[in-house]
Amino acid sequence: MGRILTFVCIFLLLAVPAGSIFFLSSGISQYSDDVTITETTIFGDLAAADGITVDLWSTFWEDSYWNTKVTTGDTLKTETAFYPSSPFEEDPEYYYKKMPEFGITIRDSIGYDYGDEVLPGTQNGINDAFDKLAEEILPGDSREKEISLADYMDCYALQLLITVPSDNHLGYEEISSTSRVIEDKVAAADWLSELIPDSGQYIAQQFQEFFRIPVLATEKIKIGLDKSPSDEITGVSYGSAQSEIANIWSRCNVVTEDAIYFTLPGHGSEGTLFDFSQVPGGYGIYMPPYNKADGVKADQLSMVYPLNPEIEILAMELSPNQNTILLHTLENSSYIITVIETDTMTSKQRIEAMDGLKSSSSWDSWRGDNFLAAQYGENLMVFSVNGDGIYSLDFTAQLPEPSDGWRWPETEDLMIYDGRRLAAAGPLKGYNNLDDTFCITVYTSQGLAYHGTYKTSFNPVSVDSYQWYCNLLYEDPLTISWNSN
Repeated sequence: MGRILTFVCIFLLLAVPAGSIFFLSSGISQYSDDVTITETTIFGDLAAADGITVDLWSTFWEDSYWNTKVTTGDTLKTETAFYPSSPFEEDPEYYYKKMPEFGITIRDSIGYDYGDEVLPGTQNGINDAFDKLAEEILPGDSREKEISLADYMDCYALQLLITVPSDNHLGYEEISSTSRVIEDKVAAADWLSELIPDSGQYIAQQFQEFFRIPVLATEKIKIGLDKSPSDEITGVSYGSAQSEIANIWSRCNVVTEDAIYFTLPGHGSEGTLFDFSQVPGGYGIYMPPYNKADGVKADQLSMVYPLNPEIEILAMELSPNQNTILLHTLENSSYIITVIETDTMTSKQRIEAMDGLKSSSSWDSWRGDNFLAAQYGENLMVFSVNGDGIYSLDFTAQLPEPSDGWRWPETEDLMIYDGRRLAAAGPLKGYNNLDDTFCITVYTSQGLAYHGTYKTSFNPVSVDSYQWYCNLLYEDPLTISWNSN
């Protein structure tokens, strides 16, 4: 609607000592006692956002802080408190330690280490292809060649990365290793027995022996060699060809207090199914137990929930109480959510949320105590959750294409749900040329009901350099809630 509403904040100056404003530039200090919020309605009606409060934290070079509460309604109510120094408690013993994301990553590898010695009994991989190409090239020549991986490899080698909580001094354990594909199973067992139990190489080798996945006959790559006039290899290259790509990648996984659950893709990029006949239990959700004290028990790896390899797995999520896994899949153009109980690994619920969908690379989800929201492409699905953990599809909405001033919901957005309206708020710093601070969006069963951007007077047009703005806090810059008054 293009309507712009400007409201003067009720500014609460909290015991500002003389000279504390010294840290502020002249471009910022003039706003210390006259802070304004400007709302621009991009879509719908501001009335659809009635009763929402956004609690916003801003700072200038971590010297001065502003806490602004913005509540929507018939009139926009704002309240700002100024802090000349950090209002957050600081522990003198505290030091910032960013924890890594817990989970498991398994990637296929073509085993390329041309020029390195290949251990006896280990799959040579494309090293044999390079050797053959080297014999065909004359001194001073260069050549590329397209090869079929299946001509040189039986099974995919695996690169493994596992990160889980631990009782050690770091608070986590990271296991990273590349396995060896040993063609003879007796030799593979002998090699495994020589490794240090629970070491990275031991765990990776356990995974390799469990996941013997034959190479797709449709996958090809390009290899290249350069030779000097003295017949020395001076350049080695390899890259993708115009063919199907396996891309075995365990991007869907969750970590509980005592186990890691994960899946692998069931097919290549063009839909050719992988052969899971050599994998114990076949295709599905897999689980190795683990605990903080003893680590990952790769020798107990097993398939715990069967799946159809033809489906497209979008995501796995863990409920807050860790009692259930939510499996998001696309099956015959239908969006399916399956709720799986972790103690029995049986299906508790299966919900067909939408059908007639096109494949998309855009997926995200947001959850609260009473709801789950999922976005797939231009489609938004909103589910309510009762006290027994039963999900009900409340409504779906189709989102407009992103444009100036409007964007699809992002991972950093925070959402709340009142059983009728799904409200979202997220920072907009640097998102567009309006230099807006944050946005509020409301979705209902009728679709997008409201989207508005909000700008503080800390970001005036007259200030040329962004570094002189009062920026949002880097972490947890805002919260969103329903107004209790």
